[in-house]
Amino acid sequence: MKNLMSKVVKVVGMAGFVLGSFFLPKDAYPQNLNGPTPWEVIGNTYSQPNVGSRENGLSSLEWYGSGDVNLDGKVDSLDLQSMNQWVQNNMSDIDGDGFKSTANDKSVLSEYLTGQRDYLPGHWNELKTPEERGDWFSKMISINDGINGIPPGWVCADYIRQMELDFYGCSNYTAGYNQGFWKPETHIDSVSKFNLPMYYFSTTNTSGVSHAVAGVLVGRRINSDLVSLNPLDFKDWYFIGYNNDEKVLPGNFNMSPNHPVEMKKSAYVKNPITGQNVFDFTGPYIKWDLNNGEPTLTYHWPFNPSTGAGVLLENPNAIKVHVGDLENLVLNGGNVLPEETSLTPDIIEQMGYNGVPDTTKENTLLPINLVYSDKDTTWSEDSTSFSFNRDFYGWIYSGGVTKSDSTKHNLKVENLIGSNVKVHVGGLDSLAVNMSQIPPGQNLTPEFLESIGYDAIPDTTKENTNLQIKLFYVDRDTVWSTDSTSKSFDRDFYARLYSFGKTLTDSTKQNIKLVNLTSVGELEKEVLNDFELSQNYPNPFNPSTTIEYNVPESSKVKLKVYNLLGEEVKNLVEKVESPGNYKVNFDASELSSGVYIYKFDAKSDVSDKKYSKSGKMVLVK
Repeated sequence: MKNLMSKVVKVVGMAGFVLGSFFLPKDAYPQNLNGPTPWEVIGNTYSQPNVGSRENGLSSLEWYGSGDVNLDGKVDSLDLQSMNQWVQNNMSDIDGDGFKSTANDKSVLSEYLTGQRDYLPGHWNELKTPEERGDWFSKMISINDGINGIPPGWVCADYIRQMELDFYGCSNYTAGYNQGFWKPETHIDSVSKFNLPMYYFSTTNTSGVSHAVAGVLVGRRINSDLVSLNPLDFKDWYFIGYNNDEKVLPGNFNMSPNHPVEMKKSAYVKNPITGQNVFDFTGPYIKWDLNNGEPTLTYHWPFNPSTGAGVLLENPNAIKVHVGDLENLVLNGGNVLPEETSLTPDIIEQMGYNGVPDTTKENTLLPINLVYSDKDTTWSEDSTSFSFNRDFYGWIYSGGVTKSDSTKHNLKVENLIGSNVKVHVGGLDSLAVNMSQIPPGQNLTPEFLESIGYDAIPDTTKENTNLQIKLFYVDRDTVWSTDSTSKSFDRDFYARLYSFGKTLTDSTKQNIKLVNLTSVGELEKEVLNDFELSQNYPNPFNPSTTIEYNVPESSKVKLKVYNLLGEEVKNLVEKVESPGNYKVNFDASELSSGVYIYKFDAKSDVSDKKYSKSGKMVLVK
């Protein structure tokens, strides 16, 4: 079971889909009012900043008109119940008219809870039309005026910075900046209250004096069905000044029709190039030149988190991610896995099963990140099978918003080795093999001896399993007669059951005597007439074994070891060798238990002889 969990990925950044795809869990918020604001948040003109965090004491939906009246992190019938009990707070002004928990507020929330509305007026990311966005922005501006007022001596820049804190919440106040503002009259009771992506635009008023207005990307109608929402398009922005609540257009007092308009943001940020934390303007991001009120884009800073800030041109609210389903899977734990191989989705795919779900996306070129986690493993009573769920999570991150989808895959692994599984190897009588009847150079394998009538392969049986028995043997302890015309050796047989990291074995020994041999010298001379690769010994082995081969004439020789995936794990020999018998030691101390293949290739430098042969060996630690 140890290898099952070898690729369990902890899923992070998962979106909490309480009211739609734009709500992130509290721990995922990148903002911190007492720390640098990430570039991707500063540059996201589309999405609510969602600055609620433990650092500043706000919950994830604690902003004006969200509907989370009881502040439990979701909008449901309990919030309507709180409103009916006369709870009045910023979240309960559902229609944004400045009055809380009114009959209309309750009616709109009720329509949302019963499915008559897809979103509330204050759910900025879900607002579909420029009219909806512009209306909500102008209402919040009016409320902001009414609550905070304009302290004496304030100018447009002071007020815009107050609005940045009220709306955006990430002007990140620090010591020495009086909570982010130039004037001591600043009130911080409304930090991120309105939760809208509002930006500072520097311009010139019609009196020729430098001026500042607030701007929010609301889009514009191209026709009845199509809405533009492009931050580089001047006409897609809704501008408003601190001294009035009407939309600012070129030619109004707040904006000269013949001076540039530049988008900026004042915030406490970490410079991605120098690494220093600074409080300053982080733009300009965008600059338009105005000529008789007609804008021409002359500058924009593309979003690049590795080198600097910029305008996020990809709308995260339009992005969709889809993760396909997978059918439940049953695997044979004894047959499908090479030894010590993890049951990862990729390995399952290599086995011919569907182990990786299909993923698709909409309205983006960003890559989908696919991760998985394994959980809820359940074993059978006899420990011969287990099942578990594999949760796949596909996600795309863009501008402070995570869009995701997920699926669950149930896998069952059967035919494992439980406490009642057993394997048995039967005994064999000793053999005396008459070599005068055997062709010269014949390899006396158990299969060959069986083919000429000897009882050379033991019977094997098993209990309480469908696993396949694997039978191996190793020859050892050779003893020659004094006249070199006979020899005897022991052949050890091992029967083995393997299942998902666990091995059961049983063994037996057979003594084999070879009679009527030629002398040792004649035998060696005969053997050296051709190439030969012998079975390694001992086998199974731990941690080393010997591989023997014959070379009849000067030849280029290669001897390599591979795993069952065909990957080379050791190059033992690669050189020209003279005629002779060779023994090579293979030390597998650094390898894991399993079956390995050793392959011998030779090509004569004298004649046209070529030879290639492979053997199988078992490392058991």
